[in-house]
Amino acid sequence: MLRNKLALLMLVPALTLGLASCAADVDSGEDVEEAESEVTKSPLFGTFAAESNQVGALTQIALLSDATYHRTINLHCMQGYCVKGAQDGTYHPYRIRGMDYLALYPDNEAPAELYQFVLAGDTLRLQKANESTVFALQRTIEQAWCAEKHDCGMQNLPAGLCVGTWDCAESQNICAYSCRSLFEEDFPEGLEPPGW
Repeated sequence: MLRNKLALLMLVPALTLGLASCAADVDSGEDVEEAESEVTKSPLFGTFAAESNQVGALTQIALLSDATYHRTINLHCMQGYCVKGAQDGTYHPYRIRGMDYLALYPDNEAPAELYQFVLAGDTLRLQKANESTVFALQRTIEQAWCAEKHDCGMQNLPAGLCVGTWDCAESQNICAYSCRSLFEEDFPEGLEPPGW
């Protein structure tokens, strides 16, 4: 009986040390996953824009929830007017040594670009790797970019003040919220609208 108790007493420290080392391994792995998921779950989805008259300035970037992007850059500027170039592609957020990065992979044959980013409220700051210029863009709902209707649904755009949907005004490439009216034909048969 005494021998069993001594064996049990010797086993407790061994189990404690083993569990502690396993817990340390799990904790470090969870920290890494949390760090990665913080970036991928952050409210990056949306359109961010800025006014600039500088050549090469990033003036708009739309980050959609399907990991695609659309951006515009000033190509040529003269007397306050800039010709803009558009680019589409895919993006992937990364966290490297505690810093957040956004890799842009253009659809054309252009090389990938890596930007360090900080998202504070509705301000997205992007700095291209190995460059000093920082682009500060503001989230915009009024100028949310789209090429097709489904692009509007992938930007976390808020619901309007009425029942309706986001549609793409393709002639302007801007998402617009349109209300729809509630008439009797909108309700299933046998169900009356409230207050009628």
